[in-house]
Amino acid sequence: MNLNLGPVSFVEGFSLQFPEDVCANCGTRSEVFVAEQNTKVTRFLLLGGSEISFALPVSSCTHCVDSLHRRPLSLGNKALITGMMAGACATVLLMWASMGSTKTGFLADHPFLVSALAGLGLSWAWFRRHRAQAPQSSYYQPVRIRRLKRQFVDGTIEAMHLAFTNKDYRLAFVRANREAIRKGQLAAADA
Repeated sequence: MNLNLGPVSFVEGFSLQFPEDVCANCGTRSEVFVAEQNTKVTRFLLLGGSEISFALPVSSCTHCVDSLHRRPLSLGNKALITGMMAGACATVLLMWASMGSTKTGFLADHPFLVSALAGLGLSWAWFRRHRAQAPQSSYYQPVRIRRLKRQFVDGTIEAMHLAFTNKDYRLAFVRANREAIRKGQLAAADA
């Protein structure tokens, strides 16, 4: 079930500014424009959970704009992808073996080991293909929300801890938000 609780509220005086003159991913300063990065924070509690979406105005160049739409993969996501690829290899291998295509040999004697190794190989190739290409700092979203500090009763956001894949963009963000960082409302770190 999806229930929209409306816009998120912040404590009074909370503000954050994103730099507009440097690409958040590759750090270039030419042909930079501001685009929306839809960033979600999901928290689970027993059988339910909550998800908050933020539309962050992040600067990007034409080369890096696609990365704003790719959410970073968690360890669980990576394990799921690897398991699904191994399962697909096992299915194909077992179907091939059931048609009488394998007579003897290592493939016929160890179908699950072969499918697990093939799944790992395919996963390695997939993850290798989905990584940053120079000069990008990330294939995925360059600005990430590491932690939100919220009030217990009404959920008002008191503090936000962001992580950046590009060091130059992080330094520009820190310069633009010195006062909020000093107050403890913002924190910036490397991703």
